[in-house]
Amino acid sequence: MTITEQAHQERFAGDFMPLHLPDLHVEGFRGIDLLTVPRLGRVTLIAGKNSVGKTTVLDAVRVYAARASAQSLSALLRGREEVASSLDEDGDVMVGANPIALFHGRNILNNARVIVGSQTLESRLTIEAVNVGDEESLDIGRLFPHALDGIWYMLKVNFHGRERPIQWLFPAQDIGTPKTLTSHRMSYPFRRPNAEDGPFRPIECESLGPGLPANNVLARLWDSAINRGDENLAIEPLQMIFGDTVESVTMVGEEMLEPRRSGRRAVVKVTSSRPRVMPLKSLGDGALRLYSVSLALTNSRDGFLLIDEAENGLHYSIQRDFWRMVLQAAYANNVQVLATTHSADCIRGFAEAANENPNLDGVYFRMERDAEGVYTVDYPKDDLLNAARNRTEMR
Repeated sequence: MTITEQAHQERFAGDFMPLHLPDLHVEGFRGIDLLTVPRLGRVTLIAGKNSVGKTTVLDAVRVYAARASAQSLSALLRGREEVASSLDEDGDVMVGANPIALFHGRNILNNARVIVGSQTLESRLTIEAVNVGDEESLDIGRLFPHALDGIWYMLKVNFHGRERPIQWLFPAQDIGTPKTLTSHRMSYPFRRPNAEDGPFRPIECESLGPGLPANNVLARLWDSAINRGDENLAIEPLQMIFGDTVESVTMVGEEMLEPRRSGRRAVVKVTSSRPRVMPLKSLGDGALRLYSVSLALTNSRDGFLLIDEAENGLHYSIQRDFWRMVLQAAYANNVQVLATTHSADCIRGFAEAANENPNLDGVYFRMERDAEGVYTVDYPKDDLLNAARNRTEMR
């Protein structure tokens, strides 16, 4: 029995934790006008053509998990290179995240709003762009003495009956391609709920892909895994490829392997005819992918793990073992996993792993887009397995 299987049996012996999102409703967010997913699983795999909105679904869940904090929205927008620049009162260039890009069609007029969450109303998070002039509690002249001309907007987040403003101020002109954005450090004249207060407490959420993680990301995940006592879980996925020749994995300072460099990178201790230590990256992209997913699963305990293009770097022959590991670790750590793929081998491996145990709740659907918008094509477990084995096109 593997460590992951043992942890699964010990923690969830007939007692399965509820999902943060048993279903999903996304409205007015980036490229998605309206999408309802009737059912999500403990692990959900999403397929579909390029630009259909798979990554946008992951982004929406990421925003939901962070309760749309200013930091999370800024990181998301900057990661998508959705930025705008302007000159401040001193003539210096200011660059900031462009909040208009959060809204479908990049349009904040006509009561535009983003809604993400479950189909039940109380579990939906709403982001609104509101005209600052309509907020009677704001003294715009005192807060923004150099920004009195024109119409200005700000963001407000609503969740479970609580409201939180986002400390951004941006103009409404040139909605399609905004040319200016102003971001201030300021205090609103009404109390902003602390991020740790009540419904605005964020949920753990790790994101991976589509590329391979940088060393600093691995180091952060590794440090957290050590603190949790879960560092040994990172060995099992590597043994899918290399067997018992992989003895241990650790993070070391780069200066130990290469002088004049700082930072840390992962190394593995390999036992064969003679023990030796080598960089993890020298074992290939698949080893790095398995290692990072395993660490991320332990670090997203009681939260979400989002994997974009899950098949990257993984040989078709280990897809079934990979998804078996993900499903078992997701239960063992109470993680809800959402992943995207373009690979038929990935879907087949997922289907086989999800059908091995009726308690391992794996859900697969394909996203499609027509003239009316985005929708899903769902595959029940048995249909998914039969289609995968018959090599029916499901992507």
